[in-house]
Amino acid sequence: RLDDEARNVASTTSSALMAARFDAVNQEARIARLRADQIRRDADLAASRARLERLSIIGGLALLAALIIFTIGSFAFRAVRRSRDRVNEANVKLNHAARHDALTDLPNRRYIRELLQDALTDPVRAPDTCALMLIDLDRFKAVNDTLGHEAGDALLLEVGNRLHDTLPKGARAGRLGGDEFAAIILGEEGIDLDRLAVAVIDALSAPYQICGSTAMIGASIGIATGDEQASEVDVLTRNADLALYVSKHQGRGKHTFFEIAMLEEAEERRRIEADL
Repeated sequence: RLDDEARNVASTTSSALMAARFDAVNQEARIARLRADQIRRDADLAASRARLERLSIIGGLALLAALIIFTIGSFAFRAVRRSRDRVNEANVKLNHAARHDALTDLPNRRYIRELLQDALTDPVRAPDTCALMLIDLDRFKAVNDTLGHEAGDALLLEVGNRLHDTLPKGARAGRLGGDEFAAIILGEEGIDLDRLAVAVIDALSAPYQICGSTAMIGASIGIATGDEQASEVDVLTRNADLALYVSKHQGRGKHTFFEIAMLEEAEERRRIEADL
């Protein structure tokens, strides 16, 4: 009986040991699985973080690239606009310089012709409402020779100012070159061209204070008005020039209106000169 009890005790002990070993193995297996799961979770978390970091870097680079492109585009747009503005400004200055006298800033010969052409071809304005005065300064060469070219330029500038101030509203003064000036008077009712010519001569003949000296000059004027026979720029200019020729040969400080007899006399002189 003692042997049987001993065997039973031994069997029970062996079973208990086997059960304990089994439980220990299971526990280790569970711990191993838990560790494996934790490792996988850590790996997944690390991968997610890496993806987020990559996305953040990519997003930052994309934003930086967008900012760079925007900045470059903004600079380029401003540069193009500044360049366009400079070109437009240069064109305006060139256009002005091409049509205005460099000394007096009055319309030059080219611009005077354009203004005459516009006035004579204006469908609303009749040709006879346009008058052209050609003005030639008397004794200007003497001032230029005695006081010098600088004084001569200062005198011409003052002549331009006086002519501009004397003409009525809507009229345009111009410098054709040298000591030759012009005035375009557009058909305002009530303008007395005879009285206006006298006013211009008086204004230009008043003393000038130039470079510390007093200068005296005069002016001769030829006047032509548009009509059916003088509805072109060249014809109107020729007629005013013929009238100016007569004024200068009558004496200083004169003004003369064009008459058809002046053209006939000029053609006769040309025929005589040709025959000679």
